[in-house]
Amino acid sequence: MELASEAGRAMDAALAPATRAKYESAWKRYQEWCALHGIKEAIASPRTVILFLTARAKITNSSSLGLDLASIRHFLAKKGTPLTDPKHEIKRFRRGLARHRARVSNAKLPLTPDLISQMLSVLPSSIKGRRDRTMLLLGFSGALRRSELVSLTWNAVRFDDQILRFVLGPIKNSVDSDTRVIPRLDNDFCAWQAMRSWRLETSGQTDFCFCRIRDDGVINAPVSDRYVARLIQRQLKVIGKNPDDYAGHSLRSGFATSAYWAGVQERDIRKVTGHRSERGLQPYLHARERGPHVEIFKMFDKRQESE
Repeated sequence: MELASEAGRAMDAALAPATRAKYESAWKRYQEWCALHGIKEAIASPRTVILFLTARAKITNSSSLGLDLASIRHFLAKKGTPLTDPKHEIKRFRRGLARHRARVSNAKLPLTPDLISQMLSVLPSSIKGRRDRTMLLLGFSGALRRSELVSLTWNAVRFDDQILRFVLGPIKNSVDSDTRVIPRLDNDFCAWQAMRSWRLETSGQTDFCFCRIRDDGVINAPVSDRYVARLIQRQLKVIGKNPDDYAGHSLRSGFATSAYWAGVQERDIRKVTGHRSERGLQPYLHARERGPHVEIFKMFDKRQESE
């Protein structure tokens, strides 16, 4: 029994705090559904899980369904009754659901350096404003996921003379930690300087780089990953942009896309984003608004001018 408990704790430790919280919430939903239908949650068959996902599919998207499934697998494994699917029924169900829902993608837009600059310019000079400025700069410069950004602690950060070095915990689809570096810059986009100043301001008051603040006082707890999206959308609204076109992931895709537009090779972009393959990076590389069609069809404009 003690070995099982240790194994369970190790499995939980493999998850980032924000991911663990999401899993717990998803598992609670599954437990409530099982109780409502008189099903023992610890004895889950693929068909039981498919019925649950079918019910969830009526009110949520495919990404949330993936989270629900991952949570169920995690907690069943912890209980010693792992979910087995020898006939790949769950996989076929999800593939069929994806085809049924097939539609034009509504992926959120990337944040460009120009937009980041405008957003920073309208942040207040309060302690919250200084925290939020630092969060936006690090999130963009490090191409970080929301969960990576909010879970970062000061003991994982080191300031070298010309490099900001920090260690992320176990990252998505991996059990290994990941060390990232950001160079010191001589401009307003310098995450090194922003982080250094914020560190000095909050020294000894919190373990988390991006802590909660109440009544201008520091609280030793991280902001939620949802706050990142709310911050971005709030600042975009202030500068007159449609906030619905952007989300927390716009920081990460913004760095990748901006580097791509600047001509940086994909393998070098992946060193910052942490993607292991070109295929994984591709969804983050958005096309320019003035894409190749504009350049191609310029020839027709020239032809009409000469006629």
